[in-house]
Amino acid sequence: IPDSLKRSLRYSALLLLTFPVGYFLSRWTGGAPQYANEIWVRISNDLIVMGAAWTTAATVHQLREAISEKYGSYRLVRKLGEGGFGEVWEARHQLLQRPAALKLISPSLHDAIHLQRFLREAETLSGLQCPHTVRLFDYGRSEDGTFYLAMELLQGLDLDLLVKNYGPQPPERVASLLAQVCLSLQEAHGQGLIHRDIKPANLFVCQVGLQA
Repeated sequence: IPDSLKRSLRYSALLLLTFPVGYFLSRWTGGAPQYANEIWVRISNDLIVMGAAWTTAATVHQLREAISEKYGSYRLVRKLGEGGFGEVWEARHQLLQRPAALKLISPSLHDAIHLQRFLREAETLSGLQCPHTVRLFDYGRSEDGTFYLAMELLQGLDLDLLVKNYGPQPPERVASLLAQVCLSLQEAHGQGLIHRDIKPANLFVCQVGLQA
């Protein structure tokens, strides 16, 4: 029951087939035949049970959706990672159905100093326009008091994994990537925002639209 509706329906349909398949095998191996009305009664009973099971699954699924964790207009999908700041989750906007990376700030950082810096950095990030900087969609505080940042969900891999998986990159590509990093940092520095942990693992290579 606590499963997706499509999977529940698929399992129910497979179970429904057990009787006709079993009856066919029984007849094929010489078993005694059954009257048509007996067969239809058995199939009807199975259909009723399958319908009741799927209706229950649908109800449970709706309840789980209703009580699942929400942060503003975003609903958590799956956990992507965690660090000293908190956790990062893949999330989805409820109305726009747009994917996002939701950064949840650890409760241990909910003191006045960290929260003031969080709000200041969130406001600054929201104003950055460089195409090489991850976009900030939204930020706020959930009903349970957790602060969050809703950011662009990137599809690709970081430079650390790029080098580990594919080896040293051509000089031309390295120069192009560094130029993009510098443009992003230049705008951020101009807004008074300093990134204190620049390293390959924090630099992401991805494709945005048709531009890689």
